[in-house]
Amino acid sequence: MTLNAINAASKIDSDIHVLVAGNKCESVSKEVAAVPLVKKVLQSESANYENYLAENLTPLIVKLAEKYTHIIASANTFGKNFMPRVAALLDTSQVSDIIKVNGPDTFVRPIYAGNAFATIKSNDKKKCITIRPTSFDPAP
Repeated sequence: MTLNAINAASKIDSDIHVLVAGNKCESVSKEVAAVPLVKKVLQSESANYENYLAENLTPLIVKLAEKYTHIIASANTFGKNFMPRVAALLDTSQVSDIIKVNGPDTFVRPIYAGNAFATIKSNDKKKCITIRPTSFDPAP
């Protein structure tokens, strides 16, 4: 799912940084660093991140978000758990389950159980976005 989010991020900016947080996550960081679209890997290793609890990861993501305009995650159980918390703490609206990027502040998402599509324009300085993984090919 991370590879799909990386591909979605590449539609916004070519300078893609990926956070790898966990316990004993060095091998995962090396794998992510090998993805050609990734320019930088931020690794945060702690036993607190071992079970990927939103309560533990959210403060880390919010702190790191100070330097970024877009925070992107997959719209899976994990992303749906922490991203609303991140958006709330950053005082920004979340753009959920996007299926297309039209520009750095314009996105398409399904509505009405997928029977229609809405184009969303976000004027927030920071954008918290979840992507529908099946709508973006994995990054090479």
